[in-house]
Amino acid sequence: MVTEKYIKAYLKEYERDDFASRKGMEEHLEEFMRVHEELLAGMTLEEQISKWLFYITMENPTSFLFKEAFAAGDPVMLNNALYHSFCVQHIRNIHSSSTDHGRNYRIALNALAAGMKERIELLLPEECGMSTNNHTVVIALTNLLMALWYKNKEFEETARQKAERTLGTKQAAIDYIEIRYLLALLDGNVEEAGIQLNLYCLGVPKIREEFITKFDKMFWVRAHGLYNLAFFVWDKEKALQIPPPEPECFCRGFAEWQKANDFKPGKSAIEYLEPLKIINQILQTEPPRTYLHQPYLNYKEKLIAEGKNPSNYRIPGNTKQWCTDSERFKKEMVENILNTLIT
Repeated sequence: MVTEKYIKAYLKEYERDDFASRKGMEEHLEEFMRVHEELLAGMTLEEQISKWLFYITMENPTSFLFKEAFAAGDPVMLNNALYHSFCVQHIRNIHSSSTDHGRNYRIALNALAAGMKERIELLLPEECGMSTNNHTVVIALTNLLMALWYKNKEFEETARQKAERTLGTKQAAIDYIEIRYLLALLDGNVEEAGIQLNLYCLGVPKIREEFITKFDKMFWVRAHGLYNLAFFVWDKEKALQIPPPEPECFCRGFAEWQKANDFKPGKSAIEYLEPLKIINQILQTEPPRTYLHQPYLNYKEKLIAEGKNPSNYRIPGNTKQWCTDSERFKKEMVENILNTLIT
């Protein structure tokens, strides 16, 4: 698993001023101790949990956890790092979004990479229906994933139509490939799935996304999520026929280890001690499902009723659009954590 190039890439990225992760465990724990001592003093337990949810999402230790796992050549450590990273990403649903549940598509891939398949129904609930309010590619990918997951014929028909329309528009090459891979899974086409997944991994170095670094692209978690997806929506015998991708961004050794261990999820990669012990419970508590609401419905009228000028506020053209309800997610997440602490 370990590659000298991977470790060098981490160190090079760390030298950059905008590299978000801490250099190692010591710095990570020091930052959380600072938060505890300087920012949470005098707060109630409920207030502390609410604040910790925010700070945890700002201080994801993924990069150094991955680096340490590869340096040790330890698949168990890497599996734990994936679990830890995904739990932090799921909590990020506390932050508001102007899009629907499609915002969770990439988080869902991280869940699959970590073997956390039970979280898919929380991230992309069947009751939310097809995604309609997001980037056209994300909508297509979300709907294909939901059609695969729920084996819903109505979803499949809608997802295929959207995917075909999107393939006819101008998008990044890797987006076409990702859509074709999911379509191949939907069609049960082993050969096509293998071809498209390998092409996808070949295209990873060309990905241009905000906050994505060269280091991230050397171990591309989403590729593992896409690969693992086949094992969750097909029977194992068929999924095993898809050859693991050859490009370096896909860790074939780790993929083999996951298959041999039936994609068993890991555990938190960091055991926080007092006074930070509450973070363990926050990470281990199952979040609530995703809910949608229409925050802009009658929004202009509400502003006028409050004596506010609507022209001073950003109001989308489609005031009926559905968005994820981040406030409800945060409220229920805090309640879930409190319940686990009490019991």
